[in-house]
Amino acid sequence: GASELFDEWRGKLELLERDPELKYPVAIKKEKVSIVLSWLVEFRFSTIEIMAARIGQNPQQGVRFFNSLIADGFIRQFKNSMIPTRLFMLTPRGGEMISMLLGREVSVHTRISTYGRSTKIAHDLAVQKMALKFISGIDSIIWDNNIVSELDIPPHTRPDALMHSKKDFWWALELERTRKSKARIFFAYYSHIQNMRDGHYKGVRYIFNSEAVCAYYQGVFNEPVWPMFSRNPRTGRLVQVRNNFDTQSLAGIAKTFIFEVRDY
Repeated sequence: GASELFDEWRGKLELLERDPELKYPVAIKKEKVSIVLSWLVEFRFSTIEIMAARIGQNPQQGVRFFNSLIADGFIRQFKNSMIPTRLFMLTPRGGEMISMLLGREVSVHTRISTYGRSTKIAHDLAVQKMALKFISGIDSIIWDNNIVSELDIPPHTRPDALMHSKKDFWWALELERTRKSKARIFFAYYSHIQNMRDGHYKGVRYIFNSEAVCAYYQGVFNEPVWPMFSRNPRTGRLVQVRNNFDTQSLAGIAKTFIFEVRDY
């Protein structure tokens, strides 16, 4: 059917478009339930605005549908004092329902303690909104927290999300709201190059909500020689090592990194 499916690659959300041929309310609702609950399996929490957009509706149009998901006990609201929007997550019953709809056992997160700091929640919601902006050109997403269990990528080098293009390649999404230290930026750039060399994805799209931050990151990228850093696994601190990376040594490097400003 046109619901979303998880294949044997357990953390990957495959996006199938809604089926315009469906005429019966029961079939239409089942499809919408599959799409929304699958989104919550992948991203762990979301907002009505994002989930409604995922099924092609605005929040007002979706009120009845989302109220029914709450009444049926499939999703529940949780609060974070720093986030003004209502947040929703799956319940154990919602986990059972999506397992039934997908025809396989799906492991879901139903505890609030796993959602942590409000800055992380705000960032994750921005990633979801950005994923929706690219949704017409992609057919799968792997969110940040699911990347490590699916791919042999070191946890500290994982992007905010991996998107699978309908043209059959993976690309990495990075959202940057603020300027990080130059050491962290160089370390991130080189980590992406290593991940691409290892065949995990073909390119990286950095998205900023500020022209100044974008220009800064681009300036760092354009430096011909990058200092290299190693990460202390115990403290997470970066320590500069003797080697440098000469960007001239890698043909076409500029084509694999995109820097752009968008609202989010």
